[in-house]
Amino acid sequence: MIKRLAVVFGLVFFAMSAGFAAAAKIKPTTIAGFVNKGDKTDDKINIMLTKSLINLLSKIPNVVITPYEDIESAVKDNKLLSAKSINIDKALAMGLLFETKQVVVGDYEVVKNKVTINLYIYDVVTGELALQRSFKDRPAGVDIFTTIDDVVKQVSYILVGKAIALGKVKVNVDVPDNLYKVYVNGRFEKAVKKGDPYTGDIIAGEPVEVSIRLMVGKDEKEVFKKAVIVKEGETANVQYEPSGVILIKAMGMPGSKVYLNGQEYGNTDENGDITIFNLPAGAEQKIKLEVNGKVFGEKSGTVKEGDMMLMVFGSVEKKFLIPVTIGRGLLLGGSVGFTYMFSQNFWAGLNVGMGYLPNAAQAVFMFDINVFFPIIRSGDFMLGAGASAFGYIPGVLTIDPEFEISASIGSLFLTIGTRYSLAEFNGGFKPIVGLGFRF
Repeated sequence: MIKRLAVVFGLVFFAMSAGFAAAAKIKPTTIAGFVNKGDKTDDKINIMLTKSLINLLSKIPNVVITPYEDIESAVKDNKLLSAKSINIDKALAMGLLFETKQVVVGDYEVVKNKVTINLYIYDVVTGELALQRSFKDRPAGVDIFTTIDDVVKQVSYILVGKAIALGKVKVNVDVPDNLYKVYVNGRFEKAVKKGDPYTGDIIAGEPVEVSIRLMVGKDEKEVFKKAVIVKEGETANVQYEPSGVILIKAMGMPGSKVYLNGQEYGNTDENGDITIFNLPAGAEQKIKLEVNGKVFGEKSGTVKEGDMMLMVFGSVEKKFLIPVTIGRGLLLGGSVGFTYMFSQNFWAGLNVGMGYLPNAAQAVFMFDINVFFPIIRSGDFMLGAGASAFGYIPGVLTIDPEFEISASIGSLFLTIGTRYSLAEFNGGFKPIVGLGFRF
């Protein structure tokens, strides 16, 4: 089986949430920042530490971290980091402001090219100190970036309870004159264009969703979505070409097998739906649906960039049927009716008409309420069984089993079958021959 995105997503992101995110039991967190206890020339360390920590934690699926832009604005408003010591009340107030469960704050001091960083984690609800760690006499100066990377990884390990390994993802677009936006796990990363790719860190060993959206005026249209997994230290390359999407709807036919251009793609979900992403724009796509080992139908179409093409199987789009039948209730007679498809597995309708009873030598008014349950389908062909509550005036009302073979070509609908009347008067098998029109 070809492991395509629509199938992979269900398994991949289930594993994502059940695996890494389950181990990463980190509460919604606000990284409030770090107070510089030393010279003002080292103020930049606070920004680098805070940004790096937020960026890394934000890459973990299902982890809620207050964005740096919000932190930056709040810190300026409450002057949290302008003093030489931490103001715990203001830090907790930030946690309450952003409705998070814990707040991370700290301080640092650089002495003779060595930096000591102290970390404090407070519970926003209780105000209690939950954890404290110190990173003493780490290299500063030209080595400050290495120190920050190391400290950020250790702090993330403390918060998450699991070592975090990193890889990279690189996204290239090869479409002139178009501006796209790259999202990783639902977070905006960068606007890109041809010759200006996006490269960023991602969690190694975990599935990561990469989404590309096309800027159409002021709006964004998702044109690409893919789950990527990368090993530690390696880079996953995503090359985008204009793509579109096909949505297949086979209502009432869950688990149907879908073939894309002759190759097995996956199965429809419990609603009979499946979405096929990242199909080359401008190229014809051939879809075949298989139900219970038999071909149900085939369709083809060409997608445009950013557009979704809808393919409906099983005449779901034609739910109404006007049947004209001969002999539905009597050996001689005809009726006209109205039938509605409640689902692919259940039809019901009402028929009224006139008939002739040879043994009574009289014309009668006849009517029936009928239901029909398709059992076997192949393309537009249906084989099914049903029942009807049938009556005629003058006469009696009976509940009769019926058996029908139905087929449709386009909007035309043909029915051949029989009904067995349980009435003592004029009982026995009665033919059903009918034509109908779906709309």
